[in-house]
Amino acid sequence: MSINFFHENWPALKEQIKREWIDFTEEDLSEVNGSLERLVQAVQKKYNYTWEQAQQETANLIDLLSHR
Repeated sequence: MSINFFHENWPALKEQIKREWIDFTEEDLSEVNGSLERLVQAVQKKYNYTWEQAQQETANLIDLLSHR
């Protein structure tokens, strides 16, 4: 997935992310504001993952959502 795809589709992805990762609040996702790097950082913080784990979990979810 490209960064452009992520940013351009952020409003729809944000709603899907809220359904998949129920621990994320609207405020959490507002801080992400369409930035893939900030989403990885938020996942890392929220779930106490390493950077690599957060990147992988984020990539897995975005891949899943982009094929729906």
